[in-house]
Amino acid sequence: MVTELPGRPVQAGQVSDAALIEASLVDPSRFAAIFDRPSDVILRYACVRVGPDVAEDVAAETFLAAFRGRGRYDLSRADARPWLYGIAVRQIAGHRRAEVRQRRLLSAIPAELLTDDFGDRSAERVTA
Repeated sequence: MVTELPGRPVQAGQVSDAALIEASLVDPSRFAAIFDRPSDVILRYACVRVGPDVAEDVAAETFLAAFRGRGRYDLSRADARPWLYGIAVRQIAGHRRAEVRQRRLLSAIPAELLTDDFGDRSAERVTA
């Protein structure tokens, strides 16, 4: 059972994020509540910054990183949203760096070596 720690404001009847994270150190399934509370907000934040195609990956990676790093969470902070936003910012930056690397690699390849759409090549192979 999760008990509230002194000095942590939460809404009546609601367990603080800090208490849930602390409980998840013993029972990892308790971290699911951390995902449930702000997941839509983190997804929208990522969507605005990287677009809908990558936003779900960023949100998933954010919560995975949060789960892995939950032992380092500052339990004096009742609300985990600022922590999750910080993780999301780092995930977004990582995706942007990967895109830049990919563009640089593609620009270094001569155009005549670039092949047609992979789907077309796959279809040709299946037909053959």
